Amino acid sequence: AMPPRPGLAFIVVTHQQAMRDSQLAELLQASTTLPVREARDGDPIERDTVLVAPPGSWIEQAGGAVRLTPFDAGQQAARTIDRCLQSLAEAQRERAIGIVFTGLDGDGAQG
Repeated sequence: AMPPRPGLAFIVVTHQQAMRDSQLAELLQASTTLPVREARDGDPIERDTVLVAPPGSWIEQAGGAVRLTPFDAGQQAARTIDRCLQSLAEAQRERAIGIVFTGLDGDGAQG
């Protein structure tokens, strides 16, 4: 089991259409004592916090903060996981850990 305050920051990335509302943050909050919230552009990436990428955006790290890049409903959300993992690897190097439970069309395999 994970300790109640593991000292790690968590970012959850899924494949969601730009025009869909997400209840993922609320669902995850019911399963953890850590604060869970949908990420906003510029949010700091903090220990013992779970940030959920909002639908319709790529999420990356820039200077210890979240950088969101929206895509429109007609644009494919391909490689959302790869983009996130690549930015974390560039910023955090050996201090970053990525866990991919599943990836649509190989997403997450390159990151």
